[in-house]
Amino acid sequence: LQTAHHCFFCCMCCCCCCCCRACVQEGSSKKQQGSSEAIAMTSPVIMEMAGTESLPNGAAGDVKMSFVMPSKYSAASLPKPNNSDVAIREVPGHTAAVLTFRGHVRGRELVEKKKQELIALLAEEGLVPVGDVKLYQYHPPFTYGWQRVNEVLYEVREK
Repeated sequence: LQTAHHCFFCCMCCCCCCCCRACVQEGSSKKQQGSSEAIAMTSPVIMEMAGTESLPNGAAGDVKMSFVMPSKYSAASLPKPNNSDVAIREVPGHTAAVLTFRGHVRGRELVEKKKQELIALLAEEGLVPVGDVKLYQYHPPFTYGWQRVNEVLYEVREK
């Protein structure tokens, strides 16, 4: 279990990583007059699966991609997003259960498999998952699979 502290996330809804990466790079590389600035990519990249992890790889389904904002910012000092699809939200502290694994995540089947493993472990410990599973990815896409660290995560509560 890990307890998360308050975090600020930059969130956008999308259908695939390539789409998100293009939107973020486009949005963060162009400064709007006044309130925007470029922010380097942060880790982890968080994918809120919203039930789509159970769908076959080719199926449509929205996934929300989130980025943790650098700690130098507060809610009031975060730059305004350049893209209207991007929203800033504060995530309150919470308790979560995490299953860590290595390798490339090339499809929903692996996320579903790891989610089911985590659900089984939670049941053994008397914990109840809350909300949708999240996929945390810590490395850029070009990192070798054996070096990549990923996590599936559920917020939890006791039975």
